[in-house]
Amino acid sequence: MSIVMPAVVLFIVSVKIAPGAAEVRGNVTIGSNNVINPLATIIAEAGPIIIGTDNVINDGVVIINRLAPGETPSSTRVLRIGNNNVFGSESHSEALKIGNNNVFGSKCFVGREVQVTDNNVVNAGCRLTCQQVVGPNAVTCGYQCA
Repeated sequence: MSIVMPAVVLFIVSVKIAPGAAEVRGNVTIGSNNVINPLATIIAEAGPIIIGTDNVINDGVVIINRLAPGETPSSTRVLRIGNNNVFGSESHSEALKIGNNNVFGSKCFVGREVQVTDNNVVNAGCRLTCQQVVGPNAVTCGYQCA
């Protein structure tokens, strides 16, 4: 197991990080009972990331609080992930707000202008890129789910 943490503030209560290379960078707070699988990447570039409890972050997942071109880091631009979410293999999320009980299918992409509320499914391969609020209780599918 290797975790790369340059200049990281990491609060961990009970997190299982699978053997392999999971990368956590920046100001990241991880709640209890989360599972982070190999090759997952969590990067707090533009501001802090706060991850709730009981989430599963599978292999190859990228969660990033990304800087926009010309933007500088801010402590007020917080990326928040609620509780009981499942991120499928190689899914990618830049959404600043993710609620509870969501499932993100393999290789889906959720952009920074998207807000995901509670009890949603973003199906495998789906790309959400336009400013929008998903849910609650929604199922998205298809390649261009903008």
